[in-house]
Amino acid sequence: MCSLCTILSNRDRAADRLSNNEWVASSSNETFATVNPATGKHLVDVAHATKGDVDTAVNAARKAFKTTWGLKKPGNERGALLLKLADLMERDQDKLAAVESLNGGKGIRVAK
Repeated sequence: MCSLCTILSNRDRAADRLSNNEWVASSSNETFATVNPATGKHLVDVAHATKGDVDTAVNAARKAFKTTWGLKKPGNERGALLLKLADLMERDQDKLAAVESLNGGKGIRVAK
């Protein structure tokens, strides 16, 4: 079993969702299973967002755009942060591709 598969299968709880810069569970505590489409094997349970969860996340994103991220942050600073994100994604592209490959059933080369 790959090391990523081991990490996913050894989680003691569902993967949370990111909302307002915090990892949080679903307000309903509901989850759904993610399976490897190539093998049908269970990968991880993921928090199932409710309508209220989505509304909360959207409101947080709108607030961030109006206060700390959007109109009040100069474009060159936002651009620098996006470039930093791109650098981090390039650094971890093998891990990201492995996750996408497991989740979507794509080959690693296609997932990259």
